[in-house]
Amino acid sequence: MCDVAAHLVDHVIPDTAMRQWVLTAAFEVRRVMALRPDALTACHRIFVTEIARWQKASSGLAGAQTGSVTFVQRFHATLGSFVHFHVVQ
Repeated sequence: MCDVAAHLVDHVIPDTAMRQWVLTAAFEVRRVMALRPDALTACHRIFVTEIARWQKASSGLAGAQTGSVTFVQRFHATLGSFVHFHVVQ
């Protein structure tokens, strides 16, 4: 985990303002996301698209572009199933 973070900071992510976003879902939705990769992908796509839409609209810059890095975390501290996203955008 530390190596991946160091690589991202040193070689991938530009030196610019970033914000971390975390998406958690209701228990029932988390279960579906854990069991169905298509549902996990759809939830992620909607989440990242809406963040990008908001950032572009609030930037006031014509043609603004965004990018993101997402890590899907599947467990919490007690190793129970707890699917959620950590997004840096």
